[in-house]
Amino acid sequence: MRRIVLFGVSLFLHLGFINAPKSTYSKEIKKAYLQTSQPIRVNWKTLAQINEGRNYSPLHNKWVLKAEFSEAIKKLDNKEIVIEGYLVPTDVTGDTYVLSSQPFSSCFFCGGAGRETVMELNLSRNYLFITDDVKTFRGKLKLNNSPYELYYLLENAELISE
Repeated sequence: MRRIVLFGVSLFLHLGFINAPKSTYSKEIKKAYLQTSQPIRVNWKTLAQINEGRNYSPLHNKWVLKAEFSEAIKKLDNKEIVIEGYLVPTDVTGDTYVLSSQPFSSCFFCGGAGRETVMELNLSRNYLFITDDVKTFRGKLKLNNSPYELYYLLENAELISE
């Protein structure tokens, strides 16, 4: 009698799993996990992997620089990242900052570095920083190829190191 019950239960389970519709549950979990996973730690060496080309702009009637981002950088577009750098104020009120791979004296604005060495910060709230403070931020990286703006923008940037 015990064998018959065990056979019946195993047959029921076996037939139930064979005829059951394929579940996408594991795919949904994986997708949700990937969406909520930790931000990617990025360094300036990775962001330097660009080639700059000159393109003619008929709108402005002049040649302008345009970035050709590496595949590694393209994969970071619209991703949550963490990056450390030097803070450089870009307005007299001190409300707007860029994050630089180098201190103010040798940054893009004052030294010989390129636009790939700085990142515009779109801060999640108001902060007051001192020039050349070294801080770490978390936010969503946006790639930009406008000749009149920086190549990198960190949206909704949050300070994660004091």
